Amino acid sequence: MVLDSFALVPPIAALTAGDTLAVLKPDPRMLEHTAAQLGTGPLSDVVFIGDSETDAQTADNAGVPFLLHANGYAHGPLKDMRSAAIFQ
Repeated sequence: MVLDSFALVPPIAALTAGDTLAVLKPDPRMLEHTAAQLGTGPLSDVVFIGDSETDAQTADNAGVPFLLHANGYAHGPLKDMRSAAIFQ
């Protein structure tokens, strides 16, 4: 498994990839599925960290705060993306 080869197990407790569900981001079910794997309860206990407009839309669709990583896949100005914070 890829995670094993990078020694990311057990630090990564849950993983939802593009082929895990029949839906893709920005569908909020991606976050709901991951939260269920972690046993966090409602999405009100979740913060989504991402690096693109699609990630920001996913967080918005799920109604969770979004933290934007500045060095990612964003196509437009970072200031135009709704986020609780921007970090590098």
